[in-house]
Amino acid sequence: MKKILLLLLLFISPIVLTGCGLTNNSVPNEGTITLNMTDEYLSYLDYKASEVPNFTLSFDGVINTNEAVESNNQIIFSNNDDFTVSEIIANLINKYKDDKTRFTSIVVSEELKAETRMNSKKIVNGKEKYEKHYLEVYNKKIFNEICYITLENGLQLSIDYRRFQSIDENDNLITYYAWQYRQSIRMILHYPLMLIQKDNKKSFVIVPLLNNTTYTIGTQLDVAKVIKNENYLTDEGFRTFFYPDYDENKGMTPEELQEQKEYVKKYYIDNFNGSSEEIFTFEYLERIYSINFNEKSYVINYIG
Repeated sequence: MKKILLLLLLFISPIVLTGCGLTNNSVPNEGTITLNMTDEYLSYLDYKASEVPNFTLSFDGVINTNEAVESNNQIIFSNNDDFTVSEIIANLINKYKDDKTRFTSIVVSEELKAETRMNSKKIVNGKEKYEKHYLEVYNKKIFNEICYITLENGLQLSIDYRRFQSIDENDNLITYYAWQYRQSIRMILHYPLMLIQKDNKKSFVIVPLLNNTTYTIGTQLDVAKVIKNENYLTDEGFRTFFYPDYDENKGMTPEELQEQKEYVKKYYIDNFNGSSEEIFTFEYLERIYSINFNEKSYVINYIG
């Protein structure tokens, strides 16, 4: 059974958002939005700032994001034309969705409704004007989802949204991605981290993980508390990850376990110069890691 990323809950903003975001102050972004490492963690990384990977979302025109979000690695869309944002999200998802090693979507909840709402935005006499549109829902199915995209740089991007299909005026069946009724569309760039110690100095390295893998140490934690707590350095549990299809209730047969080991190995061989001469190792951002394969999970260790 696929494991949902731990940060689904940990990254939720404490600010209460309206569905369409019309009551929130927003920041205009022209042409691009870049997500990157949080300021709190940047100075503790075992890299130069220029070496830390990020993600840039490109688009035409101006897209607004909520100004209350202070973390550099996430955005909440606010005060936009919903049809424009839907197209941007659709283009991004369509780029990855056919590659099962890079894309996973999880239905959080499902609704049966004959119609649902989106907003368009126009500039009239120099002022923003929003218009409500009620779209007929194809098959009456609306999905509140979160998806995980593994980027080419090894990081993962998560997006949560309301997905439904509707037939447009040209009789085309269109998939729309819109705000959920309890919150706006949120996008997060995830940085799974490992605490290491070199020359009696603690720092963090970034660990590339398989798509939709649960991790513990990341930017959602208070950096000072992690640095001070020796358990994050010595406890192997913080470097342990379940196999993609591991089900704690069912377990795995020896054949299934071997398949899972090979799947993990292939991922790191294909993407991060994985090698299994004496021990299995891989490289990421000029750092070398090893993997120990166990019956339920595997452990990633930093080599240097």
